[in-house]
Amino acid sequence: MKTERQQAAAATAFAERWKGRGYEKGDSQVFWTELLTEVFGVENPSTIIRYEEQVKVDNTNFIDGHIPSTKVLIEQKSIDKDLRKGIKQSDGSLTMPVELRRAHQDNDRAVMAAYGFPIKTMTESQCVAELFKLYQQLTK
Repeated sequence: MKTERQQAAAATAFAERWKGRGYEKGDSQVFWTELLTEVFGVENPSTIIRYEEQVKVDNTNFIDGHIPSTKVLIEQKSIDKDLRKGIKQSDGSLTMPVELRRAHQDNDRAVMAAYGFPIKTMTESQCVAELFKLYQQLTK
């Protein structure tokens, strides 16, 4: 088990190494495996995370990552994608289902409100960067 200081150092090194990277198809699984291993200390990440899990809604889609034990679903996009615009999905649609988009937006607003972030002007990337800064401060 890593100490808080070791975990903070690992998180900083991980973030620095991944800075500017983010090709969804080529980096997603490596990113999550390294994050779980190097930052969170999971010894055998393949025992807790599933990649490209098939789901059936109106048609067949795939979840980029799923950690059943924590009820985490991962939907990852390449670094150059503007998440506020429609993104072509694997099924050919340009947007995610309305209910899922609403859930994402509600979650984003709740997180921003909980941390006192400016909801109307802060981008998702800025929010993540601020959350990471808070994490680093808490684990010093």
